[in-house]
Amino acid sequence: MRKISLISHTAASIVSSCFLLTQGQDTITAKISIAVEPLNPVAGHGVTLTPGVVLEDFKRCRWYRGVTAESEDLIFTHIPPFYVMGVACTLRETIGPGCSLHIRNLVPEDSGIYTVTLDEGGMLSTTGHVDMEVSEILSRPVLLPVESVLAENRSVTLRCSTSDSSNVKVFWFKNGELLQAQAGLSEQNRTLTLAGASEDELGTYTCEARNPISNAISNPSVISE
Repeated sequence: MRKISLISHTAASIVSSCFLLTQGQDTITAKISIAVEPLNPVAGHGVTLTPGVVLEDFKRCRWYRGVTAESEDLIFTHIPPFYVMGVACTLRETIGPGCSLHIRNLVPEDSGIYTVTLDEGGMLSTTGHVDMEVSEILSRPVLLPVESVLAENRSVTLRCSTSDSSNVKVFWFKNGELLQAQAGLSEQNRTLTLAGASEDELGTYTCEARNPISNAISNPSVISE
């Protein structure tokens, strides 16, 4: 009976040790959120990225441009009270309280995924990711041609020149009315082709560019017969 008891006790200890190891692994791979302030960053302005949970007395934190913690994407290594710049630092970034990352003079190319890692020492570590989109104040789109004749069996193509940023959406209007589910749209709605088969396509067209912080309407384009 003593041998059985000893074996049972040993087995229980192994199970307990595995459970604690799993907990440790969960802590290593724990994910945290990252707050973006302001929520819609604007080109030419600044933004602050702040980890949602900061370990007390963390030993080291690192910021990366990208989803993986690769050395070529490293912006900063912060070992309080010191920090070291990485190869992805543009000299527009600074480290703030709680390992927050501030970027000034934003450009659209700053858009993308940012990663932070926080180490408390030993095997305790957390990681966070955020996908940040930098918006620009949109200028007036240019719609060409300004005027065109739509003849039977002849198509006309209107082109709306505006920012090609991924967060810019283009909408089309005819005589001030929004065109919904319009056939002939291509190139992310920046091109509209009119087939020329109906008088219903005659009129004045405009395109409008929108992003989270601004919108702008093009010059008119008149289609006649």
